[in-house]
Amino acid sequence: MRKFIRILVVIVLCLVLIGIWAPDWLRFGGYRYKHASRYTAGGTALHQKVENLDISWISGKVKIERHKGDEIILSETCDERLKEAEEVHWLVEDDTLYVKFVRSGKRYSSKLNKNITLKLPEKMNLENVLISTVSAGVEADLPKAERVEMNGVSGGVDVTLEKADTVKLSTVSGDALLSFAAAPRRIDANGVSASLTVELPENTGFTADLDSVSGHISGKLLDGLNSTKAYTRGDGDCTIHMDTVSGNLRLDAYDR
Repeated sequence: MRKFIRILVVIVLCLVLIGIWAPDWLRFGGYRYKHASRYTAGGTALHQKVENLDISWISGKVKIERHKGDEIILSETCDERLKEAEEVHWLVEDDTLYVKFVRSGKRYSSKLNKNITLKLPEKMNLENVLISTVSAGVEADLPKAERVEMNGVSGGVDVTLEKADTVKLSTVSGDALLSFAAAPRRIDANGVSASLTVELPENTGFTADLDSVSGHISGKLLDGLNSTKAYTRGDGDCTIHMDTVSGNLRLDAYDR
């Protein structure tokens, strides 16, 4: 079963790779997404209701911060002057903020490297967060969210979560650190050529199913637990599934 999961992770993420990042001859019209005519180019400051985030980014960095204001601020930086079609494009629809790398259909240069910063109100409550990246790192300090999902190819992940119910992570060729100020109900994390680290409050009770091929399993929260794969600590309330191929797994204490 685990072998099937690993193969599935590789296939799905490779499809993402081909679909949103590939040589010009393979893009069939460029980077595409639905409802393109409804999107606005460039940074913005939003005061409208947003309950969900959907971010798709290629080449560069995605940074999410919390601030004391009540607006959502989106900005981007790039070392070169951008045409409007090359700027970040965004849309708010059905309480969801969609953020895209460039205009739909744009045949962008593979050398285009951009960083975005999204500042969220620190008291914000989110339902769903989806972050999909290729050749882009993710550094995020997320407010409360019910469901968080991150998919990445060739880019590191460093995410701190104030509180979440379920968190899913799939990564290829990018190490990941997930830090939780409060324990979630469930964590599912898969990596290929990637090491995964989860940090939880030290008193967290969990049931963890961990598997690593060509890697080590370790961490402070596993100390004293006699197992080679399935671990139970305390009340076991937090369910953790983590597996990697060519990468290490760690369960450590959150102490920031």
